[in-house]
Parts: sequence; C-alpha cells; structure tokens
Amino acid sequence: MFRHEPYINLRTFRKDLRGVDTPVWFVRLQGQSKTLYVFTNKFSGKLKRIKNNNIAEICVCDFKGKATSDWVKTKITTSTDFVVYSKVIDACKKKYGWKMHILNFFSELFNRRMDRAIIEIHLKSD
Repeated sequence: MFRHEPYINLRTFRKDLRGVDTPVWFVRLQGQSKTLYVFTNKFSGKLKRIKNNNIAEICVCDFKGKATSDWVKTKITTSTDFVVYSKVIDACKKKYGWKMHILNFFSELFNRRMDRAIIEIHLKSD
C-alpha cells in the first residue's frame, strides 16, 4: 500500500478532534521507505491543524477523495529544509508529469511557488 497509487486522503484533526479529509499527491524519496511527502501551501488549513495535532490518518483514494483502502494512523511533521523541498518537487515532477508542470506554471504565474511547505507522513509499516 502507498507505493504506486496517485492519491492519498490525508485526514487531519481540528482542535475539537473533528477530522478533515483532503486528497493529496504524495511521493517517496529514495531511501525513505517509511516516509511519504506531500507539498501544500504554507498558509493552508492542513498546516494549522498539524501544528495543533500531529496525529493523522491516511488511506489510498481516488482523485475525488473517495477511500479505496483502510485508514492507517500515522504521525506527521512539517519540514522547512530546502533540500527536502527540492527533492519532493523533483519527485512530484517525475511521478505526476504534465500535471505537475501545469501546477508549477500557475504557481509561478501567481507568485505562489515560495508559499509551499512540506508535510512528512511517518509510516509505522507498509
């Protein structure tokens, strides 16, 4: 699970512990078999919720977010390491191809590329 699927659903939790599901792209970096990486806007609700509670759940999903596997509990952290950021973006370009290039084009057009943050999803087992 979580090897070649294009999307995962990331469930983060509000302060009142209600879950918020968000379908996201994800990648693995070479040598990091127990960690999935997601990029998002650094002002997103996901990051605010992660700062309050680093426990999350993930599952494989379709592009609309419909779960296609069981939910797995996990811990998540954020990263500001530019080297990790660069590797994640490069891995997304390889995995998502033209979709990632279009996203980058519009991010550049609207001056949003520097507003990205990395989420690290730490798996217990795979």
